[in-house]
Amino acid sequence: MNLHCSFTVIFWLVALIASLFYGWKAHDVFSVKTSAMRWAWHVHQFWFNLSGSAGFA
Repeated sequence: MNLHCSFTVIFWLVALIASLFYGWKAHDVFSVKTSAMRWAWHVHQFWFNLSGSAGFA
C-alpha cells in the first residue's frame, strides 16, 4: 500500500468512527437545558450551526 492509499484508508476510518460517535450521541442534544447557558455558548452554537450548514465546518 502506498502513502496515498494509506492516508485515504485512515481518513475514512476516522471519518466513520467520528460519524458513528456523533450519531450515537445525537439524542443527548435534546436533554440539554439551554436556559442556564451563558451568552458565549449561544454565540458559539449559532456560529457553529451557521458555518456547518454552509459547509465550512
